[in-house]
Order: sequence, then C-alpha cells, then structure tokens
Amino acid sequence: TMPIKNVYVEGNTFIEENEIITLAKIDNNSSFLLLNSNTVIKNIKKNKYIKEVKIKKKLDNKLIIIIEEYKVLCSIQDNKILLENGEILDNNYDLTDVPLLIKNIEDREILNNFVKKFSKVDNNILRQISQIEYLPVNVDKERFSLYMDDGNQVYITLTKIDKLNKYNEVV
Repeated sequence: TMPIKNVYVEGNTFIEENEIITLAKIDNNSSFLLLNSNTVIKNIKKNKYIKEVKIKKKLDNKLIIIIEEYKVLCSIQDNKILLENGEILDNNYDLTDVPLLIKNIEDREILNNFVKKFSKVDNNILRQISQIEYLPVNVDKERFSLYMDDGNQVYITLTKIDKLNKYNEVV
C-alpha cells in the first residue's frame, strides 16, 4: 500500500500548492505504487491556467508535480485576463502585476496576432507595462501605445514587438 510521504509542487507562480494537490486528488491515503500519473495530469490540467504538467516519482515515496502556467498577457475589463493561448478567463487569482488593456480589440484576427506577438515579450518587460492601449490608424491597424511604469510611453506595432524586449537597454 506504500503511501505517498511527500508531495512537492514546482514551477507554480500564482496557483497555490494546495489547489494543485487538491486538483490531483492526492491525499494521505494515496498509494505511491498505484498512482496513475496520467490521471493526475489530466485532473490538474482541468485548471485552465495550467499549460503543462509533469510527474516525477522519487525513491522514498516522494512525488514531484512540475507545473507550467500559461503566461498572463494582460487584464481586461470586467476583471478578466488574457492568457498566451488566447483564452479570456476570470481573474480568479487577483493578478494585479499585469498590464491593463484599456481599449478592447474587437477584430479577432488582430487579437490573435496580439496574443501571438505579446507572448514573446519577456516577463520582466511585461511587468514594466502598466497599460496597453489599442490605437489603430488608417495606415496601421496593429498600433499600440504602452504606458510604462517609469513614466515613458511607447508606440509600437505588432510587427516590431520583438524590439520591446530591448526596452531596458534603450532606456
């Protein structure tokens, strides 16, 4: 019956360890030998914030759950957030250190491109952005204004978004 002695959770940033263990349906009576890793992974991935899950079993009946959460790109009105996979979810974890998208992007193609391009922005740079404003003009439908925490305002198009990762060097 060899019970699981310890469960370790790694890689999580805003989802609590207890929630992950609860999702995994692991308790004090769970058997180390009979534990089905695929079932545990499937249970944990029911949380839409979780991108990837890996399970490692160690000697001494220790279980390590390695989590990769989806990157949160920005918050939008009505206490919702936009994830790197394009999903818009309720902000269940009160994430406040993400940029606020001021003007919604109505065009689905532009929104998809926004998600694709902003997913490549470094987390450190993303945390320096306080607000993102969608400002389309006749010549460029993918134009944005970024209000940075240091008081700077950056105008950028989605085609040049990779240059944003050099923001600190430019400043």
